[in-house]
Amino acid sequence: MSNTLISGKEATVFFLMAFVFTLFSPMMTWASEKTLTNSLGMEFVLIPAGTFTMGSPPDEPGRERDEVVHTAKISRPFYLQATEVTVIQWRGIMGKPFFGRKKGSDNMPVVRVSWQDCIKFIKKLNARNDGVYRLPTEAEWEYACRAGNTTAYGIGNSIDCNNAMYANNTLKTADCVNAVKKRGCRWISPRL
Repeated sequence: MSNTLISGKEATVFFLMAFVFTLFSPMMTWASEKTLTNSLGMEFVLIPAGTFTMGSPPDEPGRERDEVVHTAKISRPFYLQATEVTVIQWRGIMGKPFFGRKKGSDNMPVVRVSWQDCIKFIKKLNARNDGVYRLPTEAEWEYACRAGNTTAYGIGNSIDCNNAMYANNTLKTADCVNAVKKRGCRWISPRL
């Protein structure tokens, strides 16, 4: 899952804050709801507790050394935001955007913010007393991404640009150039 998972601070910036909504009383009664939405319109889905095989087999392309296959247990259910944090959600907490002018709609994911910016966002979000938020652990993130799958990707053990726009990643590869051009879209070269 090396194209899907990145550890540490890089994961925070790359996936841009898929938040975990941690339930503490008095909100514990929400734990049975399959989805919940906060006052900013951030939708969270309930991820049940469970056990899964975490990591990647040694022969998986792009595998990193720290992706050793092992059993991981998620002991408590948690809520994970259904999408990345959007521009409008970011502005609702942080005020004016400090990441410059952004093309596209307010419902696009926030990009080019640092790990420190993400932590500030969480702190301000928690100050609203609209729940308790944190970033997911690496195990929680992989468990949710796998959704019961044991393959390298949700679509199987191989991936191409017809199934996912995977090349727009931290590897800075241009794998999807032809797929993008075939769809009539303009290709913006990744920074190398």
